[in-house]
Amino acid sequence: QLNKTLEARVEERTRELRDTQAQLVQSEKMRSLGQLVAGVAHELNNPIGFVHANLQLLAGFIERMVQAQIEGGDVEKPREAIGKLLLRSREGTERVKKVVQDLRTFSRMDQAELADADLNAELRRTLGLMEPRFKDGIRIQAELGELPAVRCYPAQLNQVFMNLLMNACDAVGAGGTLSVRTRTTPGGVALDFADDGP
Repeated sequence: QLNKTLEARVEERTRELRDTQAQLVQSEKMRSLGQLVAGVAHELNNPIGFVHANLQLLAGFIERMVQAQIEGGDVEKPREAIGKLLLRSREGTERVKKVVQDLRTFSRMDQAELADADLNAELRRTLGLMEPRFKDGIRIQAELGELPAVRCYPAQLNQVFMNLLMNACDAVGAGGTLSVRTRTTPGGVALDFADDGP
């Protein structure tokens, strides 16, 4: 009877420990996600604000051009300004489009499925999404060698890459250096992450 009771208690404690571990993993994911979302929001806000300001300027230049046409004045200057504003606005929307595309790919829902992945592309995507965290003078040294496609869980690896890079950012503070290196090895591929933090 004592044995059965003890086994039941051990089983219950083991289950509690598993639940606690799952909660810790989830809270770490949420912390990382929160930091990522804050960075992405900032990264989207800049080009959107820029495009918004350009639209206000466009309205003014269009008004001037119409006025110049009515009065027979010079329409070339407002036309040039409109062309430049449209070009810059397009660059801003392209930036937004790229960030959203990277985010969608990064957060894809195929975590439970094995897939052939280009790890260099996955790393570039993660580095791109983390760009706002590197604005404090943190330098990135990336040496991405030729890699074959690797059979893995890409979304889970992206989570690992992001956690390593976020931890490195916290460790180095402003003005530190993070290095990422990928290479082939006799047994497959190697990815090296390093920082010059304490």
